[in-house]
Amino acid sequence: MWSLCQCEGQNLAKMLEFLQTNIPDSQRTGLYLPTYDCMKKYQGAWHMEQKPIFSQAFLIETAEKDRLQELLGQWQPTADMSKSIAENSIELLPEQESFLRGFLGEKQHLHMSRGHIQEGRTYITEGPLRGKEKMIRKIDRHKRLARLELPMADGIQTLYAGLEIFSKINLSAH
Repeated sequence: MWSLCQCEGQNLAKMLEFLQTNIPDSQRTGLYLPTYDCMKKYQGAWHMEQKPIFSQAFLIETAEKDRLQELLGQWQPTADMSKSIAENSIELLPEQESFLRGFLGEKQHLHMSRGHIQEGRTYITEGPLRGKEKMIRKIDRHKRLARLELPMADGIQTLYAGLEIFSKINLSAH
């Protein structure tokens, strides 16, 4: 079972390192910081980079949330961090987990998508966002980035994915 662990205001890298170090493999079958491809321009050229999909969250796979909290509580020097992780983790519904597994693939990574805009509508022609255009809330063509919103447990989770719009066609303007 996957849980989405929110860690706003905390260092995501330190939190993941803590979990990888302190939770035995037998209790933690997976700890994921899903990433996406994005483009960044420097030194006069575009370069591919990888960034975390969730701005302040990661995924952890565990048998049960109560056991996770119990396990984390065993490390006294980091009791506050343990409590924070346990309290801020949201168990995903089976359909949410299934969707994310399919969306992210085995490597927990979203490759760059490509598409075009025609008459104000986005069409994704290649990549993991193909067929998921309705999930896109905002496109930043300059940064080659799409912001998506997924319904998760009690609310909406924002995530990011690389999207290159290679053309914008406005037929009514001609």
